[in-house]
This record gives sequence, C-alpha cells and structure tokens, in this order.
Amino acid sequence: MNEHKKILIWFRGIDDFLSSRPEVNVAGMYVQMTCWAQCLLNQGYEVLSLSSRGNYCLGGIRFIKWHKVRVIEVIHEFLGIPLILMRYNPECLLINGADRILKSMSLWCRLFGIKLVFIAASDMDFSDQYGFIAGRSYNTRLYWSALRHGRMKLVVQNNEQQTALKEKFGRDSIIVPNVWTKINFITHDVLDIPAYDVVWVANIKHLKRPEWLIEIAHNLPDYSFAIAGGNGETQEYYDTIAEMAGKEPNVSFLGPLPFNAATELIKKSKLLLCTSEFEGLPNTFLQAWESGVPIISTVDPSGVVGKYALGSSFKTVQEAVSLIESFLSNPSRLKVLRNNVVEFYSSTYSNGLDLSTII
Repeated sequence: MNEHKKILIWFRGIDDFLSSRPEVNVAGMYVQMTCWAQCLLNQGYEVLSLSSRGNYCLGGIRFIKWHKVRVIEVIHEFLGIPLILMRYNPECLLINGADRILKSMSLWCRLFGIKLVFIAASDMDFSDQYGFIAGRSYNTRLYWSALRHGRMKLVVQNNEQQTALKEKFGRDSIIVPNVWTKINFITHDVLDIPAYDVVWVANIKHLKRPEWLIEIAHNLPDYSFAIAGGNGETQEYYDTIAEMAGKEPNVSFLGPLPFNAATELIKKSKLLLCTSEFEGLPNTFLQAWESGVPIISTVDPSGVVGKYALGSSFKTVQEAVSLIESFLSNPSRLKVLRNNVVEFYSSTYSNGLDLSTII
C-alpha cells in the first residue's frame, strides 16, 4: 500500500468529468487523467488534482482550486505553482500533454525535490507541427526547452512517440499504452443506445476527419453508421458535419454523449471507425477492446492493430469501404477478429498496471 505517498495530478477538470457535467466536452485527456487518478487511488496513493470549482474532496480525490487568468498568465503560472507545492507538499507531480507550463513545473519540482512525470497525450506532443497547437511561438519554445533540459520521467503511449522523442529531443522514455480502469462516476446517465454496424466516436475536429465516415457510409448504403461527438473546434464545422450526416439515410448524428453512453454505443457496434490524421492511443480503442469490438483505423499505435489482428488500418476512403464491407459481409471473419480483440485485451489490460514502477 502507498498511503504515505502523495501524488498531485496537474490537470483541471477530473471532478467535472466524474460528475458528468453536461458542459464538459469529454476529450481524451479527461478520460486518461481520470483513469490515472483512479488507478493511483486503487493502489493506495493519496491523490490530489486541480479544480475550477473550489477546494473539496470528490470520489476519494482531494481537489485544489486553480483559476486560469488571461492577463499575465505565464507569471501567474510561474508564481502560483510554488505556492501549491509548498502548501500541499506532494512527493510526485504528474502532468499530461504538451504545455508551456512544463518548463515552470520542471524548475520548481527540481528546486523542491519533487519527482516530475510527464505523460504524453498525442503523437503531436513531439512533432515539429506543435506550434499549430501551442498557438504562440513562446509556448512552443518553453515546452520544447523543458523536454530537452527538464529533470523528469517521460511516459509515452506508443513506439512512434518514443522514437520521435529520442530523435528530436534526445530523451529516453517508457511506453505506457494508456492507463485503463473502471471509472467511478458520481452520477450515472441512463440512455437507450441503439445498435449500429459502424460507429465513429470523437470530438468533431478537422484533424479527426468525420467527413470520411459520411463518405464511407454513402458508399455502403446497406449498413448503419453513427457519429458521436461534441464540438471540439468551431460551431460552424460542427454544424457542417451534422448537416452532411443528415443527408445520408444510413448515418445517425448523435452529438455529444456521456462517457458511459459512448462506451455502450461502441459495445453494441460491430466495428469502431477511426479516421484521424494522428493520435496517441485513443481511449475509444480501449473502450472497443474492452468490449471485444474490432477497429478500422487510419492510425495503428505501435502497430498492435495489425500485429494482433484487431481489425485493420487504411489510408483512403475507398480502402475503408472495402475493408468494412469485407468484414460485415463475413460474420465468421468478424467473429475471429472479435476473439482476437478479447484475447488481446485480457492479456494486456485485465491485470492492471503497477504504477509504482513509474511513480
């Protein structure tokens, strides 16, 4: 047991996710950091995290109020971090995803003798294209400086991230293909989820390419498709995708779903479709594997989909059309894939992960 060890997860919104607040657009980082928190609790650690709502406890996690400010935000971060570290005195701090705050965090953690663990959230975390996400150039410079020089343990999701981190920043890392566990939600939404042949679950963004599903569905009119996801970019793009989906009789646009409902949607489907330009290891893959659902995807983290025959990867819409038709028209082949997924999940994730090797 690790009751003596205090872990601070520097992430704001786990409490909103656990409470299933309707205004929370469930991005992968919410799911992953909640899973990390839950796993740490299950293994006996004391867990703290940030909240916009106040100082309180929820689901066994102690939340610390942390407000973001628009004016002099960098100074607020730099001066606010040591105040929290001194007050709560964690032995280890976890931070997820590319962010300029990693630079300040690495400096203060080194000064206070606190172990720092950076957890990658996407292949883009180590890409030259990161400036597109960071917005301002100094954000990128601060983040990259921390990766190159900061004293921290680096955790990545797949082989591709590990290679990119080594080549671009000269840093070694360990691969943890996402922490996964049962999430103890405070509230439970009960929704009647219908079954579809193929489902697509992600926030609606250009880089997720939901229009590909619509084009695929147009070429496969005998099968049913569903898109589930909230507005992850602009309302205009979200509305465009909804309108495009509405023109196809075999496509249902479901909009945003609570996490449990999205899991049920995937569980009832025959295939999960991913059309992203890039990913790390999508949580939807874990939801699918846990439910024995094969994946048809443009990305294959560490090559596991192909290696263990968990579905198939593709590069073009026409490839996806051919693959989906070949699987759905052949129930025995689909059954083999489902059995492969069940075996893979059981051998890889069912026993959990001993986080003491990382913390």
